[in-house]
Amino acid sequence: MLAFAERTWCGGGSEYFDKNGTILPTDENDAVFNGFVDFEKRMLWHKKHTFTDEPFAYVKQTNVKWRITDAFPNGGDLLKSFPPETVIDDTYEYNGIGYGSHNATGAGIYLRHVWGKTVPAFYKSPQENHTAYAYTWVWSPKAQTVGLWTSTQDYSRSESDLPPPRGKWDYRESRIYVNNNEIMPPVWENTHTGRTNEITLKNENFQARPPIPVELNKGWNSVLLKLPVGTFSSSEVRLQKWMFTFVFVTPDGKDAVEELVYSPDRKK
Repeated sequence: MLAFAERTWCGGGSEYFDKNGTILPTDENDAVFNGFVDFEKRMLWHKKHTFTDEPFAYVKQTNVKWRITDAFPNGGDLLKSFPPETVIDDTYEYNGIGYGSHNATGAGIYLRHVWGKTVPAFYKSPQENHTAYAYTWVWSPKAQTVGLWTSTQDYSRSESDLPPPRGKWDYRESRIYVNNNEIMPPVWENTHTGRTNEITLKNENFQARPPIPVELNKGWNSVLLKLPVGTFSSSEVRLQKWMFTFVFVTPDGKDAVEELVYSPDRKK
């Protein structure tokens, strides 16, 4: 409601259906980026002062920096491995073809919007049967246990999509690693295998479950997400949301973790 009120009372807005879509500019001098920074500060003020005792699943994300690779063709094999799983770099060569990587900002990134070309997302021309990798480094001032909000498929109740299979983040074989340790998904409360709108969502979305405990080392910690996609529509999920959410929070999920630095270049 706060985000909706921003446009209702203040007007303006230049994105979503325009050039950036759901993606924040990476240039911190960009007027759109600075406008979002201002909005974020005001929204977090209300979180702290107006909704102190209410669930509020939002933390600062304008400081969360990523590098995301060009997508590698997987030929429909969602388990197929590519060079970023061996070494993290800015550029790669695979089967004689060069692949680059590009900056992104935010805790939630749409690689391809669920509405396809209607709303721009990270990839200008996303293709089915490809695998992307997102990586960053997170600096922590001390060794500590933090919480993790993460997901690779945001569920909407307007659809009857099936919950993820047990032991999987989604039907796309997405994988999440922190310091080379795989982060496993929670135990999904819904286990039905027939699509229906008559079963309520439970813990499919990160907002509806406790943060996942993660151990951070003092200093730099590596983060790598493997993000394959097959077809953009399947029998389990009508509209695949090729996306990810990833941000560290306090163990109780109430706030961002103080003094963390997210930097794919390991720059404080």
